[in-house]
Amino acid sequence: MIISIHIRKCAGTTFRKSLANYFGERVFFDYGDEVGSTWPSSLKKRQQSLANAKQNKDSTQSNFDVIHGHFYRDKYDFLDHGKRYITFLRDPVSRTLSNYFYLKRNLERENPDALIVNKLGFSLKEYIQHPDCGNLQTQYLKTNTLAEFEFVGITEEYNSSIKKLNATLGINLTTNAAENVNDKAAEDYDVSPDMFNLIQKCNLEDLRLYELALNRLHK
Repeated sequence: MIISIHIRKCAGTTFRKSLANYFGERVFFDYGDEVGSTWPSSLKKRQQSLANAKQNKDSTQSNFDVIHGHFYRDKYDFLDHGKRYITFLRDPVSRTLSNYFYLKRNLERENPDALIVNKLGFSLKEYIQHPDCGNLQTQYLKTNTLAEFEFVGITEEYNSSIKKLNATLGINLTTNAAENVNDKAAEDYDVSPDMFNLIQKCNLEDLRLYELALNRLHK
């Protein structure tokens, strides 16, 4: 069973399409866990989602070859079959800015980080310093070493990552045009040096994880 963790704003939507094209109905898409949120409603939602997943264990193992979505890396540890964990990481500064401005563009979103941006009106600086928003990639993956992962791609090197993934897993995914792209990225991501440094300061664990993933990919 391939367990594919889709970290927000790390090419997961584009990758999702590639998985669907190749595996068809053998892919189970698992979204809605509100990863990173410590709101009581989010904790309750994840508890219920895990209980449902365990209840459907036999069906999942019989009907699917891939699970892909927004969930913590250890959610499916209860599965019996051999599990092959994969994911994509992204430069933490770019990922943070991408996520913030994505939420600003999509006012209909109702997940907790969208609410603090659009309902509570958090500025970029306030968003960066919110405890739920820092080191989100490390939160998703629950690792400091990536040892649990058979493959870790790099969003900025998506096409070459797909080639290495195919070689690693013995599959033949094709690359697709990037989706959920911010047409104003050049403008939105042009932040001051102080803001850049603040994002790095609030994402030191993600920075270390990203450098580790880069080294692994380039070996």
